[in-house]
Amino acid sequence: MESSDNELTNLLYDSVSSVPLETIEYCNLNGKALEYILSKIKKEETNMLSTLEYNLFHYIILWAANEISEETLSFYRSCLPSSEIVNNLNTTYLQKWNFNIPFNIQEIHSRYKPTMITKTSSLLDYVNLDRIHPLVISNIIEPLSGLISPNKLSDIRKKYALLAGKYIYISREVPSLQWSTCGYNMCLYRSPFIVTSNSLSQGWIRTAVPVSGQGLIEWDIVVEKMCCQFWVGICTIKGFNVDYNSWLGNHAYGWVFGSNGVICHNSSNSTNKYGQKFKEKDIITVHLDMEERTCSFSVNRISYPVAFRDLPDEIYPAVSLCAPGKAKIEPHVKYQNY
Repeated sequence: MESSDNELTNLLYDSVSSVPLETIEYCNLNGKALEYILSKIKKEETNMLSTLEYNLFHYIILWAANEISEETLSFYRSCLPSSEIVNNLNTTYLQKWNFNIPFNIQEIHSRYKPTMITKTSSLLDYVNLDRIHPLVISNIIEPLSGLISPNKLSDIRKKYALLAGKYIYISREVPSLQWSTCGYNMCLYRSPFIVTSNSLSQGWIRTAVPVSGQGLIEWDIVVEKMCCQFWVGICTIKGFNVDYNSWLGNHAYGWVFGSNGVICHNSSNSTNKYGQKFKEKDIITVHLDMEERTCSFSVNRISYPVAFRDLPDEIYPAVSLCAPGKAKIEPHVKYQNY
């Protein structure tokens, strides 16, 4: 029976893991199903990780309110700003709070508080509050007293104080951080965010969705396992008949930075010294400026100048590896003033 239950829960998860959590109707998930999904999000870093941390909090609160009554749902909806408002705080650096919450928020919240705490206490453990903007913490979460323990809120305030006016913001500007099309010697490892190679010959992989538009786009590549030639970079496919079973830097459609500290584009000569060599567990950040059409890199937060210019208008994150190389792609974590 336990095996059957596991199969059902895995089937549930597989059916929803490819869609944003916030698009799932509240009535379609019970508490156990939601907690299972949240645990998988945190453990396996699925597609739902592209959801802002605040969106997880938003969904959990409204899901719990919906479990109580329509009136409760309506009230908490009026208390919580949209993800667009919160994301605007994260991306514009205009640190002004312009969301009006109900003047009697604490009075009305007190009516539902015991039930809301019961329904959300275990679920909110899956939300990393450090990644929610301080203005949201102070203006929204703290007035909804009891949902987050005073000790946890105190710890968050201490962390903000230690960061001296900065907080951790995870950029979600990249449309999709899932590996997709690749050479036949490369395969995904446990999740769509980690790729590994099983051949001593070079092959490369790109994400499912390209980066386009304007502005600065950033993401991290974690060197999960080093190989003799580990390359981090970008590619385009528009107008090219690409070969995924090759070294990306050898082509006109590839721009890469190697573990040997050099950069390369459309050349078999990889001697153009750029930055420091990188090794296993290092984090390489790609900084793609779509307005200037330039790309630069950082190694463990040490930044280097522009590596490539005159880039096309459609770019994919990419890595080029051989065995036993393993690369993980994830949103860029940065500190931001508040």
